[in-house]
Amino acid sequence: MLMREIALQHLVKFRSGQDYKDVVADGGSVPVIGSGGPFATASAYLHDGESVLFGRKGTIDRPMHVNGKFWTVDTMFYTELGPLVHGRWLYYWATTLPFGLYSTDTALPSMTSSSLGRLKLPFIPKEQQRRIADYLDQETGEIDTMIAKMDDLAGQLEERRWRGVDAAFEAISKTAPLWMFTDGVIDCPHTTPTPDDAGPAEAVRTASIRGGKFLPGNGIRVSEETQIQRNGEFPPRLGDIFFTREAPAGEAALVPDGMLCLGQRMVLLRVNGTIVDSRYLLYALYTSAVQEEFRLSAGGSTVVNLKLGTIRSTQIPYVSLEDQKRIADHLDEVTSRIDAMLTKVAELKSLLIERRAALITEVVTGRKEVA
Repeated sequence: MLMREIALQHLVKFRSGQDYKDVVADGGSVPVIGSGGPFATASAYLHDGESVLFGRKGTIDRPMHVNGKFWTVDTMFYTELGPLVHGRWLYYWATTLPFGLYSTDTALPSMTSSSLGRLKLPFIPKEQQRRIADYLDQETGEIDTMIAKMDDLAGQLEERRWRGVDAAFEAISKTAPLWMFTDGVIDCPHTTPTPDDAGPAEAVRTASIRGGKFLPGNGIRVSEETQIQRNGEFPPRLGDIFFTREAPAGEAALVPDGMLCLGQRMVLLRVNGTIVDSRYLLYALYTSAVQEEFRLSAGGSTVVNLKLGTIRSTQIPYVSLEDQKRIADHLDEVTSRIDAMLTKVAELKSLLIERRAALITEVVTGRKEVA
């Protein structure tokens, strides 16, 4: 038997958020809510009561459930709930929507109230909606607790990684400026690379580098011609190190094989392999002492950045090339074990997230009955 459906516009009224700059107040009691959640307080409110919020522009795939007085920014919709719908059930239903299918065809993802209003949802008695919401509150709460434990475990493993790196360098007292280990500290061209979605090359940017690792695909696709022009005489090569000047400053990763060039805010460390092992230098850049030197030396009031002179003069722990390789081999072994555990944790978290989404879909659509 097919379940009856009803258009969302018959259950709620959509209202647009507004600019908050005239009502924002440090001591206000009303939360100002954007697509990422509350981020400021206000002295006035747009609505008082239960509501489900939908993104209007930008981040459109994160509906939220709120209750009480609130102010929403002008890139969001809030809803006035009608007598036939339960707010928490509506929120759970909204999380199952494939928002990408309903987004308008613009550079910035956006939704209209009319497109949202036409969406069909199961027509379920309100008391049954409440039972479903209560059930999902309990079940998803337990899953969320397990997900939080996975996040905590991942954080502990990351801390163990960096404690291990510090321990490998703690007995080294001799240092030398970073420039002594390189054949050059090469800054990026101070222009934005021209994107080419079909281009075979990638302009590496700060989002490509995190925690000592290169994240392929997070850069900008560019043509081979753009790659060659931006690299000039210093194309990235195996053994070199990518380094971020800002956003955030002080991240680094070994250059992998591939058609790559420097995007904005990036620096290339041309490693002198006769003096230093690239792996050793990468680990040294992540020691607490070196990271603290970056933090103290960084300038900029709104965006923290490192000048080339600061990067070149950063003091790096120095031992013989033979000892460098021994330390790097040891840390490769230690960090590879931690990486394997982090992979398992990430897989478990992914399974929990999938289970959560599947459970919500099964219940709100009526495929799984709730007593």
